[in-house]
Amino acid sequence: MHGELAQAERSIGGLEMRVKTLAEETIPALEREADQAASSALEFLRFEQAEDALDEAEKEYERRRERQPLDTVLQNAARYEGDYQTAETRSRTACAKPSRPIA
Repeated sequence: MHGELAQAERSIGGLEMRVKTLAEETIPALEREADQAASSALEFLRFEQAEDALDEAEKEYERRRERQPLDTVLQNAARYEGDYQTAETRSRTACAKPSRPIA
C-alpha cells in the first residue's frame, strides 16, 4: 500500500513537472514560432503586393466563425485531415501493389 502511494506521488510530481515545462517553455516557444510564421507570411504578402487577399481572407474567416462555432470548425478540420490521410494511404498502397498480368 505504501509503495503504491509513493508511486502515485512520484507520478503526480512528474506530471506537475511536465505541466510546468509546457507552461513555461513549450507553449511560449510555439507561440513565438507561430508569430514568426505569421510575420513571414505577412511579409510575403507585402512583397507580392497581395495584402488585399489577406484582408479578404480575414473577412471570410470572421464570416465563417460567425456562422459556425470554433469547436465545430476544429472538429471538421480534424476530420478532413483524417480523410486526407486515409486517401493518401490508400493511394500509396494502390501504387505499391504490383499489377497482375492479364490472362
